[in-house]
Amino acid sequence: MISTGKYLQLAILSIILILTFGCTHSERFYISDLTCESLKDPLGINTLHPRFNWKNNSGRQGATQTAYQILVADDIHKLNEKEASLWNSGKTTSSSTIWVEYAGKPLQSGQLLFWKVRIWDENGDVSSWSSPARFGIGLLDKNDWTASYIGYPSEKGFYSSPQLRKTFSLSSTDKKGTYLLHVNSLGYHEVFINGKKVNEDVL
Repeated sequence: MISTGKYLQLAILSIILILTFGCTHSERFYISDLTCESLKDPLGINTLHPRFNWKNNSGRQGATQTAYQILVADDIHKLNEKEASLWNSGKTTSSSTIWVEYAGKPLQSGQLLFWKVRIWDENGDVSSWSSPARFGIGLLDKNDWTASYIGYPSEKGFYSSPQLRKTFSLSSTDKKGTYLLHVNSLGYHEVFINGKKVNEDVL
């Protein structure tokens, strides 16, 4: 038989375990649904002053954000507090999770950038960093576009839709692994890579 004292010790131990492990994992914040200009991983936003959104999640009712920290870098491998040279917001007191405006070094057309965020709750506890997200700056100035208009003239002077093909190879030394293709057409176009359609977007 287990004595009353043993029952009491087991009960106290159970409460300690619940408080230690239950609160640590289920009640801590975690961050999801990172967007830039309300888009998930956009590759051609039309501003040099992007705005960030994210969602906070917690198993604890009434949990609130009291501060955030955002990192922005041009290389995903440099997305840390020591190397994120474009923007490190530091711990910023704010409950905002939407339309948080970029306040780092000036950005440029055609850049591909990476960002992540962490937050503090009302108890001063800090979350883990979110998963990285990315965004690209579009070609915003007319001087960024150096291509010329092309087409096949028809007998009546109209231009029929041409098919264009460009062959290129990527080496294993390419660091970022992501490349931007900018297309400006006066109507319908489709893009294929290695014989596969890139997406379902038209017009």
